[in-house]
Amino acid sequence: MTPEEFAALDNYKSKPVKFAHDVPFDQITTDVPDFHGRLLRSTDLQSVRWLQWQKSVQAAGSVKQEVQDYFQQTKHLMRPPQKGDMNILGTQELKVSEVVNPRFTWSPSKLMDFETCPAMYGAKHYYKTVPYEETVHTIWGTRVHKQAELAMLDQDCEDLEAYEMVRDYVRLLKTVPGQRLVEYQMSLDENWKPVEWEGAVGRMILDLGIISEDGKTLKGFDWKTGKMKNDMVQMQIYAYVLAIMFPEIQTFDMKYIWLKEKKTTGFKLERKDLVPVAQDIRARIKRMKQAWDAENFSMKKNGLCRQWCRNKACPYSGTGGRR
Repeated sequence: MTPEEFAALDNYKSKPVKFAHDVPFDQITTDVPDFHGRLLRSTDLQSVRWLQWQKSVQAAGSVKQEVQDYFQQTKHLMRPPQKGDMNILGTQELKVSEVVNPRFTWSPSKLMDFETCPAMYGAKHYYKTVPYEETVHTIWGTRVHKQAELAMLDQDCEDLEAYEMVRDYVRLLKTVPGQRLVEYQMSLDENWKPVEWEGAVGRMILDLGIISEDGKTLKGFDWKTGKMKNDMVQMQIYAYVLAIMFPEIQTFDMKYIWLKEKKTTGFKLERKDLVPVAQDIRARIKRMKQAWDAENFSMKKNGLCRQWCRNKACPYSGTGGRR
């Protein structure tokens, strides 16, 4: 739903529409739409609504100074400000200790950002100066993933155009016997132990997993709607984390499904063969955390700088600085 379509709904025709990025989060008392027109519902988890509001402010581009000030003061918090965060005068200023040490979290995509360019990673995730921006490609990918999820859960598909892209693979995978893990959330603490999603340090979602009937093999799949790449890091991380979460599984058969090319790439590893993979992953995450803790995000010039980087503070960025 677009903002214009939202505004046209009967319930809102008689009054102006207020979007989430129009007001500080603590002033949102009713359901309001984000920058896409999707509702931030009061029944949602507060942490989810909080992240939606932050994203709405970042993507809106131009917001009121009041909203921008509130966002800057609270942007590193993982949940809405609580009463204990406010000073004794009852104003909206947070204790300094709450905002100078943003909490480190990691995921495969964050690791990819960091290794592509630490400065870009810092701008996106530490300082949050780079606005979140959806593209036609990310929107299409979300549509396709949603229909694949519905189909693997034996639910009716809502978007036939997007379903068409995954239909043949879905039909084939539904014939594979075993326990299905659909959009399976994997979350770890700082010691690489499984924990609940909320509050985890490492978080990622496996598009589809199938555990064999004997419980010894896990086939993992990740839907890809973009261009084929020869990079197995994401799937290596998934395999290692799955090995932590399912200690009884001995074989990990991991595949990317490249929907445009109708091809698959991947690998099969036994549990014992994951030891060097685990050591490499831990070392890479450790380097990322060290940079975070030291607030040391060096610039790394590469082929993505001119066309894709939105970190305007970087001199190599194509959207700002010298050319």
